[in-house]
Amino acid sequence: MIEPILRALGYEDLEFRKRVQGIGGDYPDYLVLPGSDHQWVLEAKEWDARLDERCERQAVNYANNNGAQWAVLTNGKTWRVYNTRAGGDLSQQRVYELADISEVDGGAEVLSRLSRDLMMCGQLNKEYRSRKILAALKEALLDGDPKIVEAMRSVIGRMLDMHVSCEDIKDVLTAFVRADTSLAPLVPAPEEGKPVVVADRRFCTLADLVKNSDYCTGKRPTRVRGLGAEAVDASTWRDVAVFVVEHSPASALDRLPFAAGPSAKRYFLNLEPKHRDGRQMRQPRVISWAGARVYAELADYSAKELVALLGRWLRSIGADPEAVEVEIQPERPQS
Repeated sequence: MIEPILRALGYEDLEFRKRVQGIGGDYPDYLVLPGSDHQWVLEAKEWDARLDERCERQAVNYANNNGAQWAVLTNGKTWRVYNTRAGGDLSQQRVYELADISEVDGGAEVLSRLSRDLMMCGQLNKEYRSRKILAALKEALLDGDPKIVEAMRSVIGRMLDMHVSCEDIKDVLTAFVRADTSLAPLVPAPEEGKPVVVADRRFCTLADLVKNSDYCTGKRPTRVRGLGAEAVDASTWRDVAVFVVEHSPASALDRLPFAAGPSAKRYFLNLEPKHRDGRQMRQPRVISWAGARVYAELADYSAKELVALLGRWLRSIGADPEAVEVEIQPERPQS
């Protein structure tokens, strides 16, 4: 599987080396573009092998030992791409995943990013930086960063023949970012702009569900995985929320309390079962996370709202909603 794919991506046979001792004394399965500034590592496992944390760490370590920014881990069927220079744990370093190579569209989207031409011009790094900058920009706008708001109020106020307040700017920014039409990624994916089609009984990313929130209505999750954890059973969207919080990086604990919205008085997550105004949380779920007891108010949220909240939480801690995958299946109609 591996070498025909590398050739299809534009690499000559001399541009990838198999099982040659690397700089760190290890033997990565493939060094691609060896000796160049764009060298990357590919670690290959057997077709039925489970790509667990040990395999992930091996691929990333091989890349680090050889001074490579990018590592690819695959068993031929599943392909994962890691940015070894990204902060955080393995789940945060995993920036792309192709769950099944038989998914033609997904294969074209993920594997084409590894083509010789794109790797030689550093496009993968440019795209990663653009995604991170975009996520930070969205978060800053949603949180109503006072410096950004004041700067925009000053500029726009001079352009309009009317008084513009900071609250006016914050309201418009919130609506603008949530509409998410004018903040497309600076380096769009090959399928950018096309609706994401989510099939029944398959894993789809939380990012896809945020984009297609109507798909959650009338359906329930059956399993959830990601953030470095294997798949576990889930019967409600609240189970998905608990899983996401439980497996968030421990370093994100200092992000609490986390509000349900940029200006909301209700907390979605807190270290005590209280909201900003002192009210008690309604039927909070107690979650053990990073050695702490965390309270999550999960009542009164629809599936769409809960998915959107989880996407916002992950972005706020520097994680990618694509790192969480949910298997969903429609609810059976009521008789």
